Amino acid sequence: MEVTALEFDGDGGFLMAVGSSSGKVLIYDLHSSYPIRIKDHMYGSPILDIKWHQTLNSELPKLITTDNHIVRI
Repeated sequence: MEVTALEFDGDGGFLMAVGSSSGKVLIYDLHSSYPIRIKDHMYGSPILDIKWHQTLNSELPKLITTDNHIVRI
């Protein structure tokens, strides 16, 4: 599995999202070496881009990820 995208949360926190060549997005808390969540795009295409997005309705940022087939929030 190769890293194809990487993005730290923009709020100065300790979250990092890593996109893989197999279409998975792993979310890490930098205090731990294990992912706290794994999202699968289900197409097997490499993750092309990752963005953290802060909304007015939620205290936690949303994660927007893209591959060749889909954009997921």
